[in-house]
Amino acid sequence: MIRKISVYIIFFIFISIFIGANTEADDYLFKEEVNDDFWSVKIYGDDEDYTIWSEVNGMVTHGDRLRMKVYGDDCKKTAFMTSFYTVENHPDIYDLEGEIFNLRNTGIKDDAESTIIAARVVFVGEMGPGHIVFLDLGGNHIDVVSRLFLNDNLITLEILDNCHSNLLCFVPDDFKATDYFDISQNRFSMLRFHEALEIAQGKCLEFKNQ
Repeated sequence: MIRKISVYIIFFIFISIFIGANTEADDYLFKEEVNDDFWSVKIYGDDEDYTIWSEVNGMVTHGDRLRMKVYGDDCKKTAFMTSFYTVENHPDIYDLEGEIFNLRNTGIKDDAESTIIAARVVFVGEMGPGHIVFLDLGGNHIDVVSRLFLNDNLITLEILDNCHSNLLCFVPDDFKATDYFDISQNRFSMLRFHEALEIAQGKCLEFKNQ
């Protein structure tokens, strides 16, 4: 299921990219120490309106992070999000906003079976010499997510040309990822993913009970 992520959350993450390493811990309700290729937890917002994310940097494009939101009355819902930075400067880059195209998700095992994901473009913004494109990857129950990545040490997300499988996909038949993205794939470590998942859920329950 494609989940719509609020403009507020997109804006906060977009701003955090610019202030990045200069952001102090006091600017968050909670922030774990960040180490490359290890998942960590951050809580954005305030006591009344907050968002809990577990996230990790990209291994191809460092600033394009894979993020997982933990939410819901029982803190058992998740929603994944990532971004792709591009310097192709395609004249129709902003037309991607609202479109749905397919990504291939693979692990690192030789016999890994690819999973096709329907990803919705929720925001396109100018950044430096190029543009950043935010994608909503949908989500699932937290227990399903935990089992899904039980044995993965690394995953790869690749934007595909045209549409694949029977999932939602609304790009033109002649859509080519490399026309819009100079780097159309990224890899993400899954080190400390499950520990961060438990911490994020615990913090969610803690804030719910305040």
